[in-house]
Amino acid sequence: MVDPEDVWAGRHRRRWVVRMLLTVAAAANAAALVVPFLDLDMVGSGSEPYGLFRTVGLLWESGLFALAVLVVGFSAVFPFVKLAVLWSCTRRGPATGRTRRLALVESLGKWSMLDALLVAILLALTKGQWLVSAEPRWGIALFVGGIVLSMAAGAVIAAAWPHPAPPAAPVRPPPSGGSHAGRWVLAAVAGLALLGAQVLPTLEIDSFWLRSHSYSLIDMTWAMATQGSWSLAILLALGCIVLPWLRWAALVLALVRPGSRAAHRCFTALGPWTLVDVFALALAIFLLEGSAFVPTGTGPGAALLATFLVLHLLARMALARTVRQAKAPPEPHRRLS
Repeated sequence: MVDPEDVWAGRHRRRWVVRMLLTVAAAANAAALVVPFLDLDMVGSGSEPYGLFRTVGLLWESGLFALAVLVVGFSAVFPFVKLAVLWSCTRRGPATGRTRRLALVESLGKWSMLDALLVAILLALTKGQWLVSAEPRWGIALFVGGIVLSMAAGAVIAAAWPHPAPPAAPVRPPPSGGSHAGRWVLAAVAGLALLGAQVLPTLEIDSFWLRSHSYSLIDMTWAMATQGSWSLAILLALGCIVLPWLRWAALVLALVRPGSRAAHRCFTALGPWTLVDVFALALAIFLLEGSAFVPTGTGPGAALLATFLVLHLLARMALARTVRQAKAPPEPHRRLS
């Protein structure tokens, strides 16, 4: 007798596809641990390979122990932990006990891209310089490919997993006009901040011995493409430019129409693939350590990026509050004595 909670019953082909994705992802992640991400060439010191553990070593030598642990945890250890959890989710049997682990690794999966975004920042800032230069190597494509494959496998598993029943239709009256307008203003300002964070300079080279230049998110994406690092170019274009706008649009629709299940599903599904928050952390780490290679300062785009993240968080809290109000039962009428 087939267990009714067995999510893979009758889905042999889908389970086979997921396991193939996980196997290739594991091989790519393992190779990325030893294959350099880029070659960094500085006048007077020669060319030096720069890989995942080189990042960790530089942070550790600088006394940034917490950041070193963060990078090695998310970019070296967690990818394999996630693969193990996802593989366990492809086994036959009831889903009890695995649903929470699946949700946890899916919510944290995108943070494995932290080191890849650090490499993207370094490649962009060294482009066109004569005293310092960097050239992408195969390690970064293997690393990005392995993480993306594991995220794709997780999305396939999540689609096959049993979902809780959708919430009931709102039973309370819609929010007042004032709160409705407030949510509109919050979402609109967040959108303007996202636009500024993408088109205005985020980093500026601040050194008399390097060619002055400033880079926005769009500039960095173009720099990756012109240097032939297509994996990073696609990662930045989708994760930091296109998908954040799609998720913002889904958030706006969900705020305006709290009962729209499609908007809620789209907003939730895009969460693991939007990387602006990961890019913000990579930016902070680079400013603490990477400026030893290329002296840099922040531009207005960095401040607008932080503003967008704060406003986006506030809008998500407003959405969660609206959903809770919609699902709450109506208060009983009191009798007048």
